[in-house]
Amino acid sequence: MILNYTFLYFPSCNSVLEVPALQNMITSALYTWGMHLSKSQLQVPRGTATQIFVVFLAIYSFILITAYGCNLTAYLTVTRPHTGMETFRELNASQHEVLGMGYFFKISLVSSGNTYLKDLSARYHGLSNFQDSYQPLLSGKGVFIESRKYLEYLIGTKFTEKGEPNMRIMKECYAPYSIAVALQKHSPLKRNFDKVIARIFESGLVRRWFLDTLRINKMVTGMVIIPSDLIEIV
Repeated sequence: MILNYTFLYFPSCNSVLEVPALQNMITSALYTWGMHLSKSQLQVPRGTATQIFVVFLAIYSFILITAYGCNLTAYLTVTRPHTGMETFRELNASQHEVLGMGYFFKISLVSSGNTYLKDLSARYHGLSNFQDSYQPLLSGKGVFIESRKYLEYLIGTKFTEKGEPNMRIMKECYAPYSIAVALQKHSPLKRNFDKVIARIFESGLVRRWFLDTLRINKMVTGMVIIPSDLIEIV
């Protein structure tokens, strides 16, 4: 702001054609403030340099006022959704029940080098039936550990109402796991398998098969299914 009215004052005081009001620093400051507050000015600059500066100042003020006004309106009127838990540290502090199929994940939690994951192992409960996790998950008192694709499938088929998912996947990854095709050591087929598997992923067939599975489930159950790319990842 200080630079604005300073740049307005100096061209004005050096111009013999300029209006006397703009040749005063206080008046130049008030003139600049008025433009920032969207107030119309009674006097128009006469000097060429001052006119050019005022044009750019008007454009700058318009952009600034519009951006600030829109941001303020959005802040006052739009309710920001709850971000939820994003890290294992937050999950550990929440005292949520940790659920999973069997006890494979419990062993993995205990052997983890992450102290928060080790603490979560004490709250882990192995399940033999996925339906047993419905109530804790829907009530917001539990979390479920599984592979990402399987969780996306469950959210799309079991935890979606009217096209809106009511479950989400945390950003922090529990543990990276890979699925591989096992071949005999030094097998000459390995190179060919690598090419075929890479082409399957690059062509998008895995994604296509996943969406086909959701559509088949929709036809069988009559549920509203959403694509996994619309599932909220938090």
